[in-house]
Amino acid sequence: GPAAWRELARNAGKSLPPEERLDMLANGWALVRANQLGADAYLDILGELAAEENTYVLGSMADRASAIIHLVPDENDRVVLRQAVATQFGPRASAMGWTPKADEDPATRELRVKMLAAMALTAEDPAYVAQSRSVAQQWLTNPNPVSSDVARVALASAARGYTVADGD
Repeated sequence: GPAAWRELARNAGKSLPPEERLDMLANGWALVRANQLGADAYLDILGELAAEENTYVLGSMADRASAIIHLVPDENDRVVLRQAVATQFGPRASAMGWTPKADEDPATRELRVKMLAAMALTAEDPAYVAQSRSVAQQWLTNPNPVSSDVARVALASAARGYTVADGD
């Protein structure tokens, strides 16, 4: 049940290698999709992995958090979820920033995109949404200085809030 999954997640960082933590996330997600584990319990599992450092596990966590929001029908519950996502991924997104480093490995570039997407698209954090608009506008004006990966997140976020009143 959910308690056993929480306990597994609580100990996973200390006892399981990254590959098995990824498997744990995938198996838990399969249970959510099969209505055998609640989305709230899965979020608790993600919370237990708050100290996660592995790039691939963090990316998987962000992907799952993004997908969960579509399974939560109640807007009040989605607000709580957005806050949990911001708490979970905000510090990492802030540390990584919007601009990749020249010598950055592909896994880190991918993680940046997932952290920014978690904050701008899933958490809908106002600061990240505003920065998305700025980055999207910069990319539309001159795409060269903006990473195409980051532009993808910025454009998706900026487009969500776009209205005809915003202009061309």
